[in-house]
Amino acid sequence: MNAESARSATPSVSAVPFSDDVWEDLLNYIEEKRVIPIIGPELLKVETETGPRLLQEWLAEKLAARLNVDLKSLPQPPTLNDVLCSYLSNHGRREEAYTRLRTIMRESTFAPPLPLRQLAEITDFNLYVSMTFDPLMEQAINQVRFGGAANTEVIAYAPNRVADLPVERDDLPRPVVYHLLGRLSASPPYVISDEDMLEFICALQSEHLTPEKLFHALEHSHLLVIGSDFSNWLARLFLRMTKRRRLSDPRDVGEILADSHSLGDVRLVSFLQQVSMRTRMFSGAEEFVAELHRRWTARRATAAPFAGG
Repeated sequence: MNAESARSATPSVSAVPFSDDVWEDLLNYIEEKRVIPIIGPELLKVETETGPRLLQEWLAEKLAARLNVDLKSLPQPPTLNDVLCSYLSNHGRREEAYTRLRTIMRESTFAPPLPLRQLAEITDFNLYVSMTFDPLMEQAINQVRFGGAANTEVIAYAPNRVADLPVERDDLPRPVVYHLLGRLSASPPYVISDEDMLEFICALQSEHLTPEKLFHALEHSHLLVIGSDFSNWLARLFLRMTKRRRLSDPRDVGEILADSHSLGDVRLVSFLQQVSMRTRMFSGAEEFVAELHRRWTARRATAAPFAGG
């Protein structure tokens, strides 16, 4: 096992390491179109004027400057929620934060980060669920698969405008990026604050505000939750929401949480060990994508001679 594979052998929630067999099982599910990647902010490391930065940290600093919020008064590194709360506490108008954030993004020229391009190259994926509002996942797919042409379909959820998949997931004619927490626009709704997150999560659990085709796909697919910044309880709630049943109930599909913090959360690990034996955890979002991409590419190269008959 090489060094990268050795790092992947981090104990999962069920205390079974990411062995070669576990990776092979995952690749089999991917080939059968039974896996949906869910993309979080840890995968969005972009090249800025001061070097590589997480996009949302960079945006928080830029937004603070546009809204005249004193960065020194905020936790470091500041979040968009920190900036917005400080701005509102000084009688700022919420709408101004959204439109100025859109302006900041429009003025930027970030290339899609490598992990997003690697995920885009895995052509067995036809549905990507984004937990961020930026267009980088869409741009990565268009770049990798379509030579830059805008052939990826983009759908965004909003509590006041429920948008679902156009057809069942198996029948999608082209790749789809679904922004579960809203898409960048000049006005709400999309999630930049904790209050926004609360409103979206509550709406998504409402019988009349749920994108039914999307959630049917999430319920019956294996999920790769990569690079999320979920807190302990939000991670529990998100898994329960996507599976639409008790996590302890028997089910044929599982989830992988791959990020920088979940494995270090003793209470979350203990909870999942007790009630969700189909959930595994991997330390590092970029490392997980790199290893998945390496193994998927190697398998495709090995299978290519047989595909040609």
